[in-house]
Amino acid sequence: MEIRLSNALPALYFIWTGLILGVSFIATPLKFLAPHLTLPVALEVGQVTLHFFNYIEWGLIVLAILFSFAGRFSVWKWGMLVSIFLALSLQTFWLFPELDVRTELVMAGQPRNPDNLHGIFIIIEFFKAVMVFIGGCTIRERKSVKG
Repeated sequence: MEIRLSNALPALYFIWTGLILGVSFIATPLKFLAPHLTLPVALEVGQVTLHFFNYIEWGLIVLAILFSFAGRFSVWKWGMLVSIFLALSLQTFWLFPELDVRTELVMAGQPRNPDNLHGIFIIIEFFKAVMVFIGGCTIRERKSVKG
């Protein structure tokens, strides 16, 4: 059986989906349920975790772009990749800086203005997870079999 580089893209998308679910929707919220972990410490751990994961996601999007050149994909499928890129960009360049300011205020015991930034982050993260999963499902090419 010959495995082509273009077949690596669906695998990358499925691994990425698992990482998003594990980091953003399991580990990150669960730390706030730990009874002996203070809010400032939980926020600091979350901040470090999500920023590190953001670096990993930039590496994954670069790999996805490179793998996408190995196969024939429709405009729709490239559009999906662009939408994932835009979601990641919004998080990195808009939401993370804004949420960092809020986190620093809470960790310093300062009052903060109520806003919907965390909700927006969650919506974008959910959108990104769905798009990455759909990418893994739809960008599947037939493997060629050599007899």
